[in-house]
Amino acid sequence: MPEEFVPVAKAGDVPPGSMTVVAIDRERIMLANVDGQFFALRDMCGHRNAPLSRGRLEGCIVECPLHFAQFDVRTGKLVDGPISADVPVYEVRVEGDTVLVKW
Repeated sequence: MPEEFVPVAKAGDVPPGSMTVVAIDRERIMLANVDGQFFALRDMCGHRNAPLSRGRLEGCIVECPLHFAQFDVRTGKLVDGPISADVPVYEVRVEGDTVLVKW
């Protein structure tokens, strides 16, 4: 199946400094708005599979609610925490008021 950009949200529904969960083919994806830029990553910490969307977003860092692992939403890279795995990220673009994720 070829990759394509899939509409997932309206930009106005995810204000700066917030995050939400969207689903594509039953995959939970966390969508974060950092200063007007949108980022998408898998909504699952590799440590106990906790949903990152239930954590805290501070700047470009999301903190897992379970054991406080921290990830950069721009890259999915682990910043700090009890695990060594990064989180997969997805390419995002905005067309008008629609946020799209490459899937």
